[in-house]
Amino acid sequence: METVGSDGRADPITNREAGFSTQVFLDDHEVDGTRSFREKVDLLAPHGLSGTSSRSKRGVPALQSAHGKLAVGNALGLELAAFNRSVMTITDFADPRLSSEIHVAEIPALIVAEGAKIGERLHEPRKGAVRDKDVGDLWRLMAVADPGETARVIADFLSHDEVGADVRQSVEWTASVLRDPVSTERAKSTFDTFVDPAEIDRVFDVWRDVLAG
Repeated sequence: METVGSDGRADPITNREAGFSTQVFLDDHEVDGTRSFREKVDLLAPHGLSGTSSRSKRGVPALQSAHGKLAVGNALGLELAAFNRSVMTITDFADPRLSSEIHVAEIPALIVAEGAKIGERLHEPRKGAVRDKDVGDLWRLMAVADPGETARVIADFLSHDEVGADVRQSVEWTASVLRDPVSTERAKSTFDTFVDPAEIDRVFDVWRDVLAG
């Protein structure tokens, strides 16, 4: 794990600290050096590709050499993001001369990941609370996605040797979110006053049919 400063240099954090914090801290500073902030980024790997059968213990064998034994968790629902992704150039807001090319998950993978997180929590409340914002984020993704293209991408991985079972489970969890009438009300609460409730109904109705097929 590393702390990345606005000067583009990386400062190492010991594996011991990383193991206990389970987070990466990204620092930034004002030009005069008088102010700074730290953003916490949780490290998660797709469960189906993590090399571990446990979902409750931190530690991903495939990433131990880079991040230590306990720094990375795993979550079911992220598997599609390992394949449905594209390269994007990220530029430093403070210094446009600094940039990096990284893999970024595309919208179909994000829909499945967000839907799986919400759906699992609906079925197992001990996994965490479902927030109105979570359902609102799912609606945002669905509102800008092409339903046909998304369905095609998902279908390509339903029988995948490595991640097919997890993708199928993730899709079922996502579909269950849309079947729950409370989800629509959660999204409406998130966008109260600036998104037409009828549009929220329409988008979820479309995707309910897409995921049911």
